[in-house]
Amino acid sequence: LDGDMEVSGVSVDYLPPMPPVRNTEAYIKFDEKRFDIFISKGDSEGLSVNEGTVFLTDLDKVDQYADIELEIDGTFENQLAYLDHEPLGYSSIIGIDPKTTKGQAETRLKLNFIVEKALTLDQIEISATSKVLGLSAAKVVLGRDIDGGQLDIRVNKKGMDITGSVNFGRIPTTLVWRENFGDKQAFRRRYDLQAKIADVGHLADMGLDLAPFTGKFVRGSLDAGIRYTVIDDVARRLDIKTDITNAKFSAPAFGWSKEPGIKGEVRIAMRFEGERIKDIPQFSLTTDDLKVIGQAQYDGKGGALRRIEFERISFGRTDIKGALIAREEGGWDARFHGPSFDLSPLWEDIVHGSNDPSGDDATQLPYLTLAVELERVWVGPNQSLKNVSGTFAYKDEVWTTVLVNGEIGDNKPFELAIHPIPEGNRNFVMTSVDAGETLKILGYYENMNGGKLEINAQYND
Repeated sequence: LDGDMEVSGVSVDYLPPMPPVRNTEAYIKFDEKRFDIFISKGDSEGLSVNEGTVFLTDLDKVDQYADIELEIDGTFENQLAYLDHEPLGYSSIIGIDPKTTKGQAETRLKLNFIVEKALTLDQIEISATSKVLGLSAAKVVLGRDIDGGQLDIRVNKKGMDITGSVNFGRIPTTLVWRENFGDKQAFRRRYDLQAKIADVGHLADMGLDLAPFTGKFVRGSLDAGIRYTVIDDVARRLDIKTDITNAKFSAPAFGWSKEPGIKGEVRIAMRFEGERIKDIPQFSLTTDDLKVIGQAQYDGKGGALRRIEFERISFGRTDIKGALIAREEGGWDARFHGPSFDLSPLWEDIVHGSNDPSGDDATQLPYLTLAVELERVWVGPNQSLKNVSGTFAYKDEVWTTVLVNGEIGDNKPFELAIHPIPEGNRNFVMTSVDAGETLKILGYYENMNGGKLEINAQYND
């Protein structure tokens, strides 16, 4: 038995409840072993089927098999809706609502399965490749809208790979998206993004809030590599590697800055529980003259930043480690220790109590209490204190409390105490067994040796 036929205007119902191919023009060839359909034209659910084959084999055996290949053109919305029909349900698996998408797509769909009345996805071998142009979609990557997309998509039973270019608002981005299907996977979903960010203010377009690492202290452009991994229903991880060569960084209160053109890199790893930040197991900022390494912890309830640990802060004459601990009422408790700290950018403000309300607020510190144990503290270009221990309190743009014990010159004791008094002013007490060396350190007088010094004064606050 064999034969062939040409048909027109028929429907090919190849995998119920998937939509059939209607208005089909096809050539059919058959014998006792197989039934082959060669489709030259058809449509299905608003899509055009330009070419396709349906091969039904092993007709002379107990089990029959279907091999299907279709070339489909149409809107990306309709194609997603098409693939969301049972038994496939791919759009639902990856969490995309077809109605929120726009764009045109060309897709080659391949299916292989045993011919039975009730089929599950596990019994179907499937692969699809698509090329999508002009894609836009709402809340699809990192919960953000994308547009201007030109993507290649590959899908099979194990997972989905999407590669190409999209825009997150004002940020052009290269996207690599891996979606794993099934339960026993190292991760469920992973986005790899390479983004050219013209201005750090545009980071909000990607839904990234990296405070306190960005803001008024960082300006300019960045080249960022971003990996966001959805591990399971709860666990998430965000890894960021950013080239900051073209950005300007500044920390005026500490006398450090980086101009555009100087090489630098920022790395941040963040762990989430659902949408809430759990911790930052590692962050680093590295330039030619600066190295900062640390980690951060967040409140388990509200997700507020609670503690920042610094494994190392090294720049210029500063080499310290320590921690910042958030206060319930606002501000920070800070503790630092190490071989050296350059206090000279703040020394004038600490000793003389300068308070210029018209100054640049980028130089102003938050409410802060600070405890230090340092081998050397630089207070001027060539002036330093040794073996310093002390506590500092800064509030409302004033160093309200300063208690410092250290050594000057040939290991001679030095003490400085500033503390508030009931009248609303502050007392200033400085004592030293080497008056000459102390006056040199303060920058008052160079031509004095030895002597004892005790200064009792009061600020006019």
